[in-house]
Amino acid sequence: MQLNRADRRDVYAVLSAKKRSAGSWERKGLKLTRTGDVPVSLDLTKIVRSTQIALRIAKRGASLVERQAEVCSAEPVFIGTRVPLAQVVEQFRAGVSFSEIAKDRPRLKKEALRYAQLCARLGQAPGRPIKALTLRRPAIKAAD
Repeated sequence: MQLNRADRRDVYAVLSAKKRSAGSWERKGLKLTRTGDVPVSLDLTKIVRSTQIALRIAKRGASLVERQAEVCSAEPVFIGTRVPLAQVVEQFRAGVSFSEIAKDRPRLKKEALRYAQLCARLGQAPGRPIKALTLRRPAIKAAD
């Protein structure tokens, strides 16, 4: 179903704001309905439930990650491990299954893996990439 610009704006207003209706669209609880030439009724229960679960995973998962200068050069790692979040996220993006990663990394909680999986689905963070670590002092030469 293709929506014209006005309908998209109205649906956005109904779903994102606390408005009950906009244009020909109306929200009643977990149902979104449209009146007019072609009446439409959409059940939002599954969408709301999956969004609530994803938000819960994101909130809990953020507390499982730490960033300290002395641990992996301040790269985000899972607390109590030296496993970088980015490494697990890239494994999910590469198509490695949840059970395979859980088997490879037994110290990571399932909650931490769910958070990494969610981060993988979100895509790359906007903005400039973090610069690579550069050493400012020359390396110490080993004695012969």
